[in-house]
Amino acid sequence: TTCTDPTHNHDHSHSHEHSEATTAAQRFGISSFVYKRRRPFHPIRFTKFLQGLGRLSVDGVVQMIPASSSTSAASSSELNKATKSLLRSKGFVWMATSGAAAYFMSHAGQYLDLVVLGRWWADIDRKEWPAGLEEEITLDFDPEPNSLHGDRRQELVFIGQFEGGDSKGSGAVNSRKAMEAVLDSCLLTDEEMLTYEKVSKKGDAALREYFVPPK
Repeated sequence: TTCTDPTHNHDHSHSHEHSEATTAAQRFGISSFVYKRRRPFHPIRFTKFLQGLGRLSVDGVVQMIPASSSTSAASSSELNKATKSLLRSKGFVWMATSGAAAYFMSHAGQYLDLVVLGRWWADIDRKEWPAGLEEEITLDFDPEPNSLHGDRRQELVFIGQFEGGDSKGSGAVNSRKAMEAVLDSCLLTDEEMLTYEKVSKKGDAALREYFVPPK
Protein backbone atom coordinates (compact mmCIF):
# COMPACT_ATOMS: atom_id res chain seq x y z
CA THR A 1 0.00 0.00 0.00
CA THR A 2 1.32 3.42 -0.93
CA CYS A 3 2.02 5.61 2.07
CA THR A 4 0.03 8.81 1.81
CA ASP A 5 1.01 10.22 5.19
CA PRO A 6 3.15 13.31 4.56
CA THR A 7 4.55 13.02 8.10
CA HIS A 8 6.22 9.75 7.17
CA ASN A 9 9.88 10.22 6.34
CA HIS A 10 10.70 7.92 3.43
CA ASP A 11 14.46 8.18 3.70
CA HIS A 12 14.63 4.68 5.23
CA SER A 13 13.55 3.14 1.93
CA HIS A 14 16.60 4.65 0.27
CA SER A 15 18.86 3.26 2.98
CA HIS A 16 17.28 -0.18 2.66
CA GLU A 17 17.77 -0.21 -1.08
CA HIS A 18 21.34 0.97 -0.69
CA SER A 19 22.03 -2.01 1.59
CA GLU A 20 20.50 -4.39 -0.95
CA ALA A 21 22.45 -2.78 -3.76
CA THR A 22 25.73 -3.07 -1.82
CA THR A 23 25.25 -6.82 -1.48
CA ALA A 24 24.16 -7.15 -5.11
CA ALA A 25 27.16 -5.16 -6.29
CA GLN A 26 29.48 -7.80 -4.92
CA ARG A 27 27.69 -10.55 -6.84
CA PHE A 28 26.27 -8.95 -9.98
CA GLY A 29 27.92 -5.54 -10.29
CA ILE A 30 24.71 -3.78 -9.30
CA SER A 31 24.90 -0.40 -7.59
CA SER A 32 22.72 2.66 -6.99
CA PHE A 33 22.90 6.43 -7.05
CA VAL A 34 20.56 9.22 -5.98
CA TYR A 35 19.58 11.99 -8.36
CA LYS A 36 18.81 15.21 -6.43
CA ARG A 37 17.84 18.54 -7.89
CA ARG A 38 15.95 21.62 -6.61
CA ARG A 39 14.10 22.46 -9.83
CA PRO A 40 10.87 21.08 -11.33
CA PHE A 41 10.63 18.91 -14.41
CA HIS A 42 8.96 20.28 -17.52
CA PRO A 43 5.86 18.02 -17.83
CA ILE A 44 6.21 17.37 -21.55
CA ARG A 45 9.96 16.65 -21.56
CA PHE A 46 9.70 14.47 -18.45
CA THR A 47 6.72 12.54 -19.81
CA LYS A 48 8.67 11.75 -22.96
CA PHE A 49 11.45 10.42 -20.74
CA LEU A 50 8.95 8.28 -18.80
CA GLN A 51 7.53 6.84 -22.01
CA GLY A 52 10.99 5.48 -22.72
CA LEU A 53 11.04 3.62 -19.39
CA GLY A 54 7.81 1.66 -19.48
CA ARG A 55 4.04 1.59 -19.46
CA LEU A 56 2.64 4.53 -17.52
CA SER A 57 -0.04 3.50 -15.04
CA VAL A 58 -1.26 6.97 -14.08
CA ASP A 59 -4.21 8.42 -15.95
CA GLY A 60 -3.58 11.60 -17.88
CA VAL A 61 0.22 11.66 -17.96
CA VAL A 62 0.50 10.41 -21.54
CA GLN A 63 -2.08 12.99 -22.55
CA MET A 64 0.23 15.75 -21.28
CA ILE A 65 1.98 15.70 -24.64
CA PRO A 66 0.10 17.61 -27.34
CA ALA A 67 0.16 15.83 -30.68
CA SER A 68 1.93 18.78 -32.33
CA SER A 69 4.34 19.44 -29.47
CA SER A 70 7.67 20.87 -30.60
CA THR A 71 9.22 20.81 -27.13
CA SER A 72 12.61 19.15 -27.36
CA ALA A 73 13.45 16.00 -25.44
CA ALA A 74 16.35 13.60 -25.25
CA SER A 75 16.96 11.65 -28.46
CA SER A 76 16.33 7.92 -28.60
CA SER A 77 20.07 7.22 -28.65
CA GLU A 78 20.64 9.37 -25.57
CA LEU A 79 17.76 7.71 -23.74
CA ASN A 80 18.94 4.23 -24.72
CA LYS A 81 22.42 5.02 -23.42
CA ALA A 82 20.93 6.32 -20.17
CA THR A 83 18.64 3.37 -19.53
CA LYS A 84 20.67 0.42 -20.81
CA SER A 85 22.08 -0.32 -17.34
CA LEU A 86 18.93 0.65 -15.39
CA LEU A 87 16.96 -1.98 -13.45
CA ARG A 88 14.78 -0.02 -11.01
CA SER A 89 14.08 3.53 -9.87
CA LYS A 90 11.86 5.24 -7.35
CA GLY A 91 11.52 8.51 -5.48
CA PHE A 92 9.97 11.96 -5.25
CA VAL A 93 9.17 14.07 -8.30
CA TRP A 94 8.40 17.79 -8.58
CA MET A 95 6.44 18.71 -11.71
CA ALA A 96 6.16 22.25 -13.06
CA THR A 97 2.39 21.82 -13.37
CA SER A 98 1.90 22.03 -9.60
CA GLY A 99 3.46 23.75 -6.63
CA ALA A 100 1.38 21.59 -4.29
CA ALA A 101 1.46 18.00 -5.59
CA ALA A 102 4.31 15.77 -4.43
CA TYR A 103 4.58 12.94 -6.95
CA PHE A 104 6.11 9.55 -6.23
CA MET A 105 7.59 7.45 -9.02
CA SER A 106 8.25 3.71 -8.92
CA HIS A 107 9.73 1.87 -11.89
CA ALA A 108 10.85 -1.73 -12.42
CA GLY A 109 11.35 -3.31 -15.82
CA GLN A 110 8.54 -2.23 -18.13
CA TYR A 111 6.26 -1.18 -15.29
CA LEU A 112 6.18 2.41 -14.14
CA ASP A 113 3.87 4.09 -11.64
CA LEU A 114 3.61 7.84 -11.06
CA VAL A 115 1.15 8.96 -8.38
CA VAL A 116 0.45 12.02 -6.27
CA LEU A 117 1.67 10.99 -2.83
CA GLY A 118 0.39 14.10 -1.11
CA ARG A 119 1.33 17.77 -0.79
CA TRP A 120 4.73 19.28 -0.30
CA TRP A 121 5.13 20.56 3.24
CA ALA A 122 6.06 23.96 1.80
CA ASP A 123 2.50 24.20 0.47
CA ILE A 124 0.98 23.61 3.92
CA ASP A 125 0.68 26.36 6.51
CA ARG A 126 3.18 25.71 9.29
CA LYS A 127 0.36 26.05 11.81
CA GLU A 128 -1.03 22.81 10.34
CA TRP A 129 2.21 20.85 10.69
CA PRO A 130 2.18 18.05 13.30
CA ALA A 131 3.43 19.32 16.64
CA GLY A 132 6.95 18.23 17.46
CA LEU A 133 7.89 17.29 13.87
CA GLU A 134 8.86 20.72 12.63
CA GLU A 135 12.61 20.06 12.84
CA GLU A 136 12.32 16.72 11.03
CA ILE A 137 10.14 18.21 8.29
CA THR A 138 12.52 21.09 7.60
CA LEU A 139 15.42 18.67 7.06
CA ASP A 140 14.10 18.23 3.52
CA PHE A 141 13.89 21.97 2.88
CA ASP A 142 16.29 23.69 0.51
CA PRO A 143 19.20 24.99 2.65
CA GLU A 144 19.69 27.96 0.34
CA PRO A 145 18.70 31.02 2.45
CA ASN A 146 16.77 32.73 -0.38
CA SER A 147 14.95 29.66 -1.63
CA LEU A 148 11.17 29.94 -1.92
CA HIS A 149 10.50 26.27 -2.66
CA GLY A 150 10.95 24.50 0.67
CA ASP A 151 10.95 20.71 0.34
CA ARG A 152 9.96 20.64 -3.34
CA ARG A 153 12.61 18.62 -5.10
CA GLN A 154 13.66 15.72 -7.31
CA GLU A 155 14.98 12.83 -5.25
CA LEU A 156 15.17 9.65 -7.29
CA VAL A 157 17.10 6.46 -6.54
CA PHE A 158 18.36 4.55 -9.59
CA ILE A 159 19.50 0.93 -9.31
CA GLY A 160 21.40 -0.85 -12.06
CA GLN A 161 24.78 -1.93 -13.38
CA PHE A 162 26.36 1.50 -13.13
CA GLU A 163 29.81 0.42 -11.96
CA GLY A 164 32.56 -0.57 -14.35
CA GLY A 165 33.59 0.78 -17.72
CA ASP A 166 37.03 1.75 -18.92
CA SER A 167 39.28 4.72 -18.21
CA LYS A 168 37.72 6.65 -21.10
CA GLY A 169 34.37 6.66 -19.35
CA SER A 170 32.64 4.19 -21.67
CA GLY A 171 30.35 1.35 -20.67
CA ALA A 172 28.28 1.31 -17.51
CA VAL A 173 30.00 4.28 -15.86
CA ASN A 174 28.89 6.49 -18.71
CA SER A 175 25.30 5.27 -18.39
CA ARG A 176 24.99 7.04 -15.05
CA LYS A 177 26.31 10.27 -16.55
CA ALA A 178 23.94 9.83 -19.48
CA MET A 179 21.00 9.29 -17.12
CA GLU A 180 21.82 12.45 -15.17
CA ALA A 181 22.21 14.42 -18.43
CA VAL A 182 18.84 13.22 -19.75
CA LEU A 183 17.11 14.07 -16.48
CA ASP A 184 18.79 17.48 -16.37
CA SER A 185 17.44 18.15 -19.86
CA CYS A 186 13.93 17.57 -18.46
CA LEU A 187 14.36 20.26 -15.80
CA LEU A 188 13.10 23.78 -16.37
CA THR A 189 15.67 26.08 -17.94
CA ASP A 190 16.67 29.28 -16.16
CA GLU A 191 14.20 31.24 -18.27
CA GLU A 192 11.40 28.71 -17.66
CA MET A 193 12.15 28.78 -13.94
CA LEU A 194 11.66 32.54 -13.80
CA THR A 195 8.32 32.09 -15.56
CA TYR A 196 7.37 29.29 -13.17
CA GLU A 197 7.96 31.52 -10.16
CA LYS A 198 5.76 34.23 -11.65
CA VAL A 199 2.95 31.97 -12.82
CA SER A 200 2.91 29.84 -9.66
CA LYS A 201 1.62 32.86 -7.72
CA LYS A 202 -1.63 32.45 -9.69
CA GLY A 203 -2.04 28.79 -8.63
CA ASP A 204 -1.75 25.33 -10.12
CA ALA A 205 -4.42 25.89 -12.77
CA ALA A 206 -2.32 28.68 -14.25
CA LEU A 207 0.80 26.48 -14.16
CA ARG A 208 -0.97 23.67 -16.01
CA GLU A 209 -2.31 26.04 -18.63
CA TYR A 210 1.12 27.56 -19.21
CA PHE A 211 3.26 24.41 -19.30
CA VAL A 212 0.67 22.15 -20.96
CA PRO A 213 -1.31 24.45 -23.27
CA PRO A 214 -4.76 23.19 -24.25
CA LYS A 215 -4.83 21.33 -27.55
